[in-house]
Amino acid sequence: MSRITISVAMCTCNGEKYLQSQLDSIAQQTRQPDELVVSDDASTDHTVDIIRDYSATVPFPVRLYINEQRMGSSRNFEQAIGLCHGSVVVLSDQDDVWVINKLASMESFFVRHPDTLALFTDAVIVDQALRPMGHHLWDTLKFSARERREVEDGNMIRTLLRHNVVTGATMAFRAELRPLILPVPGGVVHDAWIALLAAVAGRVRIIFQPLILYRQHSANQIGVTKLSITERIRRPCEQRLRDASAALCLYESVTVRLRQMPAVGATPALLDDFLRKAEHIRWRIRAIRRQDGWLRGMLSEIVRGHYHRYSTGWWAVGNDLVRCRFTQHPHNSSQVP
Repeated sequence: MSRITISVAMCTCNGEKYLQSQLDSIAQQTRQPDELVVSDDASTDHTVDIIRDYSATVPFPVRLYINEQRMGSSRNFEQAIGLCHGSVVVLSDQDDVWVINKLASMESFFVRHPDTLALFTDAVIVDQALRPMGHHLWDTLKFSARERREVEDGNMIRTLLRHNVVTGATMAFRAELRPLILPVPGGVVHDAWIALLAAVAGRVRIIFQPLILYRQHSANQIGVTKLSITERIRRPCEQRLRDASAALCLYESVTVRLRQMPAVGATPALLDDFLRKAEHIRWRIRAIRRQDGWLRGMLSEIVRGHYHRYSTGWWAVGNDLVRCRFTQHPHNSSQVP
């Protein structure tokens, strides 16, 4: 096997408050990257200055690209990934901190498991001052022990059909995946997109150790929060509709991409599964909105086992039946979010 070269693809946008600690944690890696590619999304603070100063102090090349206009997180990551030269791409947010052996652990894993196309890890959830908040990322994502065994057994798609358990800040993948994942369609979150396509194209594995400190703060673009039962019940319906919309866009877009690239080898049965997942999401949107026929459709989805195959089982059923009684929701809206 040829030597693994590692590119870190980092996206920044007005990240001056926490950026330096993340950059320092990359510089302190026991296995340093072969390059750091930074795509800055038109920052108006001192982010670019911090990166330029940093590039003069580290032994590996730092390549900085500055967008003239704001692109958004997923398109910005798309650009950074496309600019990488390494055989393995490791994604990086601007506000986390890496454990000192993160890159060494990932490199070792790819060497020991040459069939691995992508991998992801757990993370320690910390507050803005890097104080542990008492739980790990996989706990907040409800990535259960049973699902972890599924992934270990090569059944990643089965888990992803229920819910996404992959966070981009913990992900690495082989560069050979790029022709399949780029470009990232509009409306799709890049980490869920990469994880699902990687699971179709090859083997996705997990490293059980938490290899990053995943910082939570008020400016997180996408964060995770461990909610109480009451907080989950009262979670606004509009947020649930946005989540459902993103999931629907993901599965429709993945189906289109796989049909455009038959060499990937997605079977007709798998594509049908993705279409049924999309239809299940549409029924859940109708249930959230209490649109005509929502209860009949919901009962049909339960009987057919779709809530357990394409959602989180009885927990999802309870969400759709109960939550929106506690919040405002747009009755009989005809617009799909």
